[in-house]
Amino acid sequence: SQAIALIQREDFTAARRELDIAFRLHSQDVEAVVSCYPLLAKAGKTDFANELLSQFEASLKAQLEKWPNDAMTLNNLAWMYAKSDVKLDQALQLSNKAVELVPSSAVYRDTLAEVQFHSGDIEGAINTMRECVRIDPRELGYRKNLARFSAARK
Repeated sequence: SQAIALIQREDFTAARRELDIAFRLHSQDVEAVVSCYPLLAKAGKTDFANELLSQFEASLKAQLEKWPNDAMTLNNLAWMYAKSDVKLDQALQLSNKAVELVPSSAVYRDTLAEVQFHSGDIEGAINTMRECVRIDPRELGYRKNLARFSAARK
């Protein structure tokens, strides 16, 4: 959240320091990228945004080199790509593999739906999100995403 505030204030040097600390502490926590990549891109700092994405991407890929069937890492990399709106073909492959490995996971299906949505497959995203709601009907976020995807259909 500190990096977000710094980006919003256009203090990119301090934001870089905060994001470097975040990476050193949690090199596979993609939420730093998910939160900051769009803000950096919007601010015209695409090189910085891409460096941030590449840094976390390398860490996740190194994890997958060791454990290629680590569903959580597959999912996190796909989520980062989808929310950054990059490498969506790769995101789809990663997400499909995570769902294949753990078909009972609504979380992994949620990522698949997000990838489908960003790729323009609105119907696929809606159908996948319906599965999330079926698997975990108490999770309000899935219903919100279903409504968001359904609204894009119109």
